[in-house]
This record gives sequence, C-alpha cells and structure tokens, in this order.
Amino acid sequence: MESPDQPSEEPTGASQRPFVQVLGVAQDGGHPQPGCRKPCCEAAWLDPSLRHSIASLAVIDPATGQRWMVDASPDFPSQLRAMDEALAPTTPGLDGILLTHAHIGHYAGLMYLGRETMNSDSVPVYAMPRLRRFLESSGPWDLLVRLGNIQLRPFEGSERLALSDRLSVSVFPVPHRGEYS
Repeated sequence: MESPDQPSEEPTGASQRPFVQVLGVAQDGGHPQPGCRKPCCEAAWLDPSLRHSIASLAVIDPATGQRWMVDASPDFPSQLRAMDEALAPTTPGLDGILLTHAHIGHYAGLMYLGRETMNSDSVPVYAMPRLRRFLESSGPWDLLVRLGNIQLRPFEGSERLALSDRLSVSVFPVPHRGEYS
C-alpha cells in the first residue's frame, strides 16, 4: 500500500506505449439508424445511453503526441473530442486519417476538415487508388484537396504503411462491396 505522501508510479514505459482507442462500432448510419422504428432502435431513440457512434478507431502514440484516425465518420466531431480527451494534442488536428473504403460512413467526416469548420491544413489522408481518384474528382471532396485542407497519400493493398518511426499498419484488401474503392 502506498503512503499518501508518496506519488503512485506507473510501470516504466507503460504510459508511453502506443494504443488503439475504439471511437465507434455502429454501421454507417450509427445506432439508432435513421428512420428505424424497430425495437432495437426505438429503445436507443428514447435512451441516449443506448446509442452507438459510427465505426472508427484512433491510433495514439503518447510518447510523440501523434494521433491518427481510422475512417472519418459523420460522428467525427465527437470522435475527435474523444481523442483529445485521451491525449491532449500539442497541436490541434490529426497526424493523419486512414480510409478503409468508400462507404459514406467511412469518409463523410472529412467534411469537418473544410474551411466551413476546422479549415485544416494538409491533413494526410491515406486511401487506395480508386478512392483517391474519387475524392480528387468528386465534389465536395475535391475542394478539400484543392484548398489544401487534406493531402491525399497513396497506399496499395498488401503493404506495410509507416505512420511514424514507431508505428506502422498493415494494409490488405478484403472482400467487400467496392462502388468507389
């Protein structure tokens, strides 16, 4: 048992390890789903504690203060806030966003990086070739590229992508609908 006049100590290095934070777990429309009147959603409409944010992850490195988001959902504002609460950033924004695919619930949150909201400066956004072309050529997403709010960065399937000197992610294709990606 610790003495009240001695501070508790964390294990050496434990607070400096990178970690993943779950920001959301629900399908692209969140939970409850818009327009759903089934019992599974009605309960969540009545009780906000039963609601779930749209699927997204945070990758956080406390040693460097770097933060990446996996998918930019429409719940981006509250998800970025959750990242801020997990690790107060030394500079606002993100070190990057990794888009897994082009279903709207995975990239619609990019809108918050535009001049109407955060007016971000060159946030790296990693995407596969077809999704990059879609974002570069389709409004309103192309405006984010042209104004320099986001900087599209390539990655290909079946590769290891270095996020920093300390972190990398493995990229691999999975069977899934691929309208734009």
